[in-house]
Amino acid sequence: MAGSKSKDDPLYAVLIDLVRVENQSTSTGKVGLSSEYIFPDEPNECPACQGKKFRSYEILGAHDDPIVWECVNCDMRYPRFDLIVMEELLDKVKGLWTNPDDWGFSPKEEFN
Repeated sequence: MAGSKSKDDPLYAVLIDLVRVENQSTSTGKVGLSSEYIFPDEPNECPACQGKKFRSYEILGAHDDPIVWECVNCDMRYPRFDLIVMEELLDKVKGLWTNPDDWGFSPKEEFN
């Protein structure tokens, strides 16, 4: 999965695309978030592995900015807000989906 290079270049996703653990009872748990670390801005260093590069995810319909940071090195995810706020944001978009057939893909031959 390609990652964004900076907080100005987020990846856009729907909630279901970020689910890692189906059997969790909360949306934050399904996405793999915990309250141990909260980063209002993109972290400078991953607490788990000391990695320096992060993917930033903007979850469509939840918030107009990235709300999940993911370490490129170890894939640990960190929330932008406390888990109560994160749960409220994610609950707004439960069941949201997109149809890739509606996206208007161009054949690879037409790429620049």
